[in-house]
Amino acid sequence: MWFYSQIPPSSNILTLKTWDILFPRVITTLIFIFLIQTSGSVHGNRICKPPDSPNLPERKYKLQELHSAFQHISTKSKLINEKRLKQSRQQPKGYNARYVTNVHLGVQLGPLGPDNFAQVLPAIDLALEDIQAIPAFGGVSFTTVLILYIDALACDALALLTQLNSNGVNVIFGPLNDFTLANAARFSTAMYNVPIVAPAGFAHQLSDKLEYEMLTRVLFTYSDLEWVFGNTLKHYGWLPDQQTPIAIVTTRNVRRREGVVGHTGMAGVFQHLILQKFLVKAAYKLLSVTLDDESDVTDRFLKRLPDSARI
Repeated sequence: MWFYSQIPPSSNILTLKTWDILFPRVITTLIFIFLIQTSGSVHGNRICKPPDSPNLPERKYKLQELHSAFQHISTKSKLINEKRLKQSRQQPKGYNARYVTNVHLGVQLGPLGPDNFAQVLPAIDLALEDIQAIPAFGGVSFTTVLILYIDALACDALALLTQLNSNGVNVIFGPLNDFTLANAARFSTAMYNVPIVAPAGFAHQLSDKLEYEMLTRVLFTYSDLEWVFGNTLKHYGWLPDQQTPIAIVTTRNVRRREGVVGHTGMAGVFQHLILQKFLVKAAYKLLSVTLDDESDVTDRFLKRLPDSARI
């Protein structure tokens, strides 16, 4: 297997460079072994339960509420899948039907709160309708496989790996949490070859195409912000030697973080740090404003900022 072929000779095995290479692969291998050993609990109708540690923030929704909402959404999704399957059987066979007749799209989101299934599935359904109308996809059905996300790293990672290990999906949309995303992308690259398309994954480390070959991120990452803002400032001729400062307005989204998916509520803080580092390094004059939430931000700050700053 892949991890045997990449172990270096014993003369080099204790070097720091070698350890940096081996460590993520060793961890990935151990997790996979654990997954195999515990797979019986997944198929034995057991439910993964996240820890109720007093050190963790209180959950906005109870597990029973999440599972109940997920079952309701899954029932509705099943009806739509059956409708698409029936439609594909009535179509003349297109070019792609010779290779595949049913594509399973895994979608991992929460059933309640922000960034949930109700916000995303309608867009996916519309996109699939357009695809099925293309003659080349005649006879090909698309099935959405819903994967529960409850903002608990162990359970969410296990849910994804269970689908990968059982060949339950051909492509995955999500997840939004960088840690769960990295775990799934490593396994998919090393073993399953299942494409993962994510609107998240802002961490710079996920740009490593050797470790995360099967991962495609569709939005800008934190490391892209320097390029975006650098070119914007050059385009408008806003040079570092000018006295008018560049303003950065950041919201910590305290209320949003209470029920947020992953660390999305902290995205503004991370972006602020990247931009601040870039502007200071480029010798721009900086005006920094940090708020706890987004309430009244326009009236309190944005309307007055043009008098003292450029952005």
